[in-house]
Amino acid sequence: MQEILALLEDLRARMRLLIVLDTLENLRLGGRAAGFIAVADRMARALNIKIVINMVQGELRLLTAARSSKGALRCVMSLVEGMGPLEQMAVVHTRNLETAEWMAEQLAQRLGFPRERIWLRETRGVLAAHAGPGVIGVLAVPSAPIA
Repeated sequence: MQEILALLEDLRARMRLLIVLDTLENLRLGGRAAGFIAVADRMARALNIKIVINMVQGELRLLTAARSSKGALRCVMSLVEGMGPLEQMAVVHTRNLETAEWMAEQLAQRLGFPRERIWLRETRGVLAAHAGPGVIGVLAVPSAPIA
């Protein structure tokens, strides 16, 4: 049992979740990102940009922003590329299958990661409720810890 717990802890420490939000409305209403939501929401509305966030130890954090959805997805691809070799990868979405499939194909091509090993799933529960429709997330597990 200790060996299994150690493996799970190692996996959790290496796991990265990057999320492109279509809108900040659900996040603002849910109160889960109070630390950055006021600034990010004003910026997103004023400049019509898409926000990229990640989850670190259960906390949502603002990573970057882009002028379009495709630009935000390209930012995520660059961030994932910077993680080095990957052990596993998944693309999750909320009612956005076409974009999720595009993202999985682009990641496979850009990273040389086998497309058949990229899980593609519609998200449920917490992410769907707090992020709202249109969200795209990339879950990446680097082969080695990231500094």
